[in-house]
Amino acid sequence: MAAETREDSLSPVGPPAARSSLWESVLRRSLQSGDEARLEAAISLAEDGGAGERVLADARERLRSVATASLVRARHGGDAVVLSAAIDRADELCVDVGELQEAREELLRLAHSGLRSALSGAEIADLEEALRIATLAGASDAALVANAQRRLRELLEPIVAAAASEQCVLNVAGGADGPEDEDRRAAEKGLFLKAPSRRGKTGPERDQANLVAPTVIGRQDKDAGEAFMMEAGLRRQPLHRVVPSTPQRSGLRKQGAAHHANEQECTLQ
Repeated sequence: MAAETREDSLSPVGPPAARSSLWESVLRRSLQSGDEARLEAAISLAEDGGAGERVLADARERLRSVATASLVRARHGGDAVVLSAAIDRADELCVDVGELQEAREELLRLAHSGLRSALSGAEIADLEEALRIATLAGASDAALVANAQRRLRELLEPIVAAAASEQCVLNVAGGADGPEDEDRRAAEKGLFLKAPSRRGKTGPERDQANLVAPTVIGRQDKDAGEAFMMEAGLRRQPLHRVVPSTPQRSGLRKQGAAHHANEQECTLQ
C-alpha cells in the first residue's frame, strides 16, 4: 500500500483523487465560461482524467443548453449556411427534438426563398448558392429546384459554347503550317522538299525522283539507308555488307586479283 501511494505521489498529476478533483475544477470553470468548444474539450479531458459522473453529467447538460442557444440564434439569424451548421451540431449533442424540428423548417423556408430570389435575379453565382443551400436543407419543392437548375443551364450554355469556340480557334491557329514547319517535318521523315517549280509551288512531294535516304552513321544505319533507297527505286543492286579485312581475306583477294590479271593477259594474246 505504501509503495502504491509512493507511485501516485510521483505521478505528475498526483494520486487518482487529486486528478479527479483537478478535472472537476476545470469543468466548473468551463461551465462558467459558456464557450461551447471549450466546454466540450474540458468534458473530453475530464472523462479521461477520472472526474466524477455527477460533475460530467452536469457538464454535458450545460453543453446541450449552450448548443440549443446557438441553434435558436442561428434560426433567427436568417443565414442558411450558419443555420445548417448549427442544426448538425445540435443533432450530434442530442438537443431537444422540438428545437431541431423548428430549425429544420426554418432552413427549408430559407432555401425555398433563396431559390425564388435567385430565379428572379438570374445571376449564376446566386443560383449556384441557392441550389447548394437547397441541397443542405433537403428542399421539398421539386418543381422549384428543377426550374432553378434549368435556368442555371441556360445561363451557362453561352459561356460554355464561347469557351469551346475559343479552344477551336486556338487549335486551328496552333496547327497552321508555314514553309518552315513543312521543312522541319520533311527533315524528320528523312525527305527533302521538292525544289520550287516555275509556278512557285512548294510542298513535301513524295516523288521517287526526289527521295533521298536519310543521313546514316555506322554500318547498321547505312544498310537501313540503302534499303530505303532500294525501295524508292534509286538502287537496284541487292544489299551487301562490307566484311572487315583480315590477313587471310587479304591473301585471298590478292590471289583473285592475280588470277584476274592472267585472264586478261590471255585474252589480249
